[in-house]
Amino acid sequence: MIKEITKEGLPEVLRTSYDNWEQIFKDKMKNTILNSLAWQGEDKNLRAFNSKEDFIEWYCYHPSEAESYRDDGFYPRELTFLSDYVKPNFIIELGTSLGMGTFMLSMLNPDAVLYTVDNKDMQYLPGYIKVSTGYISRLNNVYCQYINGESYKTKIPEKFHLCFIDADHSGETVWKDTLWAWANKSNKYAIIWHDYRVDNSEFDGLIESIKKFSTITDIYKLKDSSTVWTVGGIDG
Repeated sequence: MIKEITKEGLPEVLRTSYDNWEQIFKDKMKNTILNSLAWQGEDKNLRAFNSKEDFIEWYCYHPSEAESYRDDGFYPRELTFLSDYVKPNFIIELGTSLGMGTFMLSMLNPDAVLYTVDNKDMQYLPGYIKVSTGYISRLNNVYCQYINGESYKTKIPEKFHLCFIDADHSGETVWKDTLWAWANKSNKYAIIWHDYRVDNSEFDGLIESIKKFSTITDIYKLKDSSTVWTVGGIDG
């Protein structure tokens, strides 16, 4: 089932990681090299990559309601506290796009093996500027395996500990990605889905697929977020 919860509804073993996520995020970022994007456009998500200070100020914050460029689906909090709990050795991201999530996953888990998958070679920055997939993570020399192909057909050398699903949001693909993740998880794991947006019909297919999967395992959604997740291997 989908468990829509507040902090008090979190599994007890996740509370410390959740309570300390902002400090964890700041500490990890302070120990990460950031090559400035030098972005002068309006997009605040891109401008945050201009300096460490900008990055921390923008991403180390979870909005109580949607803001311009920082909506209630903002995922840094969930990526942080779940990474801190799972302490993954192997991570896979389904949906690289510009590499923002790739950079963040690497920053939060610097010692983990990281794979990221996208079926496109090129992406677009605002203004129809064409760049390579993973542009931001490549700019910052993120060490990972970039895979070009369909997300749910990916072959990996071992079971993952953390999977971030943010590829094609159609119901069919989300379902296939989800089944792929379930088949490739290790004993202790987190699977995270972006954009569970009940107020936007564009995501109806994604929502239905995740709801269907929640008959197999509990999926958690904090009430102030549209990033949803499931964890396994929890003790206590």
